Amino acid sequence: MARLAVHDLRITLANEEINVTSTPNGHRRPWLYELTGNLEVARPWLTNRVGDLESRLETIESVANSLANATTRTTVEGKKARRIHRTISRLREDLADITEG
Repeated sequence: MARLAVHDLRITLANEEINVTSTPNGHRRPWLYELTGNLEVARPWLTNRVGDLESRLETIESVANSLANATTRTTVEGKKARRIHRTISRLREDLADITEG
């Protein structure tokens, strides 16, 4: 229930400068959640989330490539897989340019 509430709150705050951050509270203990608009307070969470997003993009790119290879260009699934792969590949290239830049 709490996970859904945090999800919904993050969706609600998508256009704001504040977010719900979370930090570990010890091994196998509940995480601590905080509503903050202070970038310095949120920096560890922000860094972790950006890294997590990049990792997820890599996974999505790999899965989309696999699906594109397994399907034909004429099926809806094949067209979608190729479009997703192309879009995510380009996004990851753009992010790498920022990192290297």
